[in-house]
Amino acid sequence: MGAICTDYGFYDSFARQVWAFGQRGDLLLALTTSGNSRNVLRALEEARKRGLTSIALLGRDGGSAKGMADVEMIVAGDSTARIQEAHKFLLHVLCQIVEPRLAKM
Repeated sequence: MGAICTDYGFYDSFARQVWAFGQRGDLLLALTTSGNSRNVLRALEEARKRGLTSIALLGRDGGSAKGMADVEMIVAGDSTARIQEAHKFLLHVLCQIVEPRLAKM
């Protein structure tokens, strides 16, 4: 990621990775506490262009990212720490759901 930021700037850091590696049928999992992180917004835009499914873990009111992902989990609140704790919990739940299914593949 360092080279991407050096050559293209942090604004496009995640979008460039989606562009380089994302394929139709892949999943992008995006996290932003404010819902307004420009680099995450760009990654969600790129995912949509490339036909990826996207899940966004958002905070506060969802910010500018609200409505950009296929699935959104919004943790309403004003405390960054509490939002991030809830996001971590949600990530563990998603892993608990997905891992057994991956083992069967």
